[in-house]
Amino acid sequence: MELQTLRELVEEMGRDSNGHFALHYDAVLDDWGDDYVVLSTHRDADALDSINFDEMCSALEKAEGAYTTVRFGHFAVGHLDYIVVERDTPALTKAKELLERLADYPILNEDRLCTCTTCGYDFDTEDHDTVPPYCSSTCEDADEGNDEDE
Repeated sequence: MELQTLRELVEEMGRDSNGHFALHYDAVLDDWGDDYVVLSTHRDADALDSINFDEMCSALEKAEGAYTTVRFGHFAVGHLDYIVVERDTPALTKAKELLERLADYPILNEDRLCTCTTCGYDFDTEDHDTVPPYCSSTCEDADEGNDEDE
């Protein structure tokens, strides 16, 4: 499995009209530029991407070795988030193991698919008569405007 360094990713994203890298934070590149990007997500990501990103972070917190998440602004999807893992550490070994699992099956924790990522509603255990009317990325806002008792 071929991983890309954060520096390679930033260079691949190219330069903006002013000649600056489209994704560029000198401090981040100084500290993490030679370490590996293992997973990404963005503001408009679906449940699979969001859950996998969270699960990867949780697993790396328990592994020996450093990791960080890096966020870059993006004109179309608001922001891009990347998990960057220190090279030659048990954390990188764990990240590679999880990436191999994702190659075989698209989600790291399918139990979390039953939980709304916004409001926390658990579709497996909650009373299905009280499902928020619009349980989605805007479920809290939609729920406020849809009182059936009024």
